[in-house]
Amino acid sequence: LLALLAQSPRPAASSLVQALSVPRLIGRGRAVELAANAVLPLAAALAASAEEEAHVGAVYGELPLPARYGAVRHLHRALAPVRLSARRQQGMLYLLKQYCTQGGCGRCPLS
Repeated sequence: LLALLAQSPRPAASSLVQALSVPRLIGRGRAVELAANAVLPLAAALAASAEEEAHVGAVYGELPLPARYGAVRHLHRALAPVRLSARRQQGMLYLLKQYCTQGGCGRCPLS
């Protein structure tokens, strides 16, 4: 894991997803989910310095979009020109929970 994360952020994200993928068991989308929700948070928690923690955050920012969630499809359309990533999709899930499902459309930062 440390060797993968030692690369610059974009290659590190790509290598991490590839390392977590297992043919016929764990596809690319699930590997991205594992990286975003388990591996990188653990790496950030174990970081020995603020620089290492920031690097893990940069790798997280480079993770590709795992799969489009139906629940946030309308947010995907609203952000159409923006490059979507795993981090942005996590943000969309937050917006969905805080605004879309609570009748808060007028208070949403995207409105």
